[in-house]
Amino acid sequence: MTCDDHSKQPRASFLGALILAAVPAYLLAFVALLAGFGFLWSLAVLCLSGGALTLLISVAQVLNRRDSREELALA
Repeated sequence: MTCDDHSKQPRASFLGALILAAVPAYLLAFVALLAGFGFLWSLAVLCLSGGALTLLISVAQVLNRRDSREELALA
């Protein structure tokens, strides 16, 4: 992988992670609402699952970027 190829890789971004986490979080909240948990519980599920997924995706992006930097250093 050349430096040009590496510069074209997507960078870790919190906004990107938030967008990726939004779909499953909304689906979980919708399922909670359909299951009869009520609006406030569904809102809590949305916030907690969205926040947790956002953090997980952000960490994965940072670790992936760190691994690719180490690969470049070894090359």
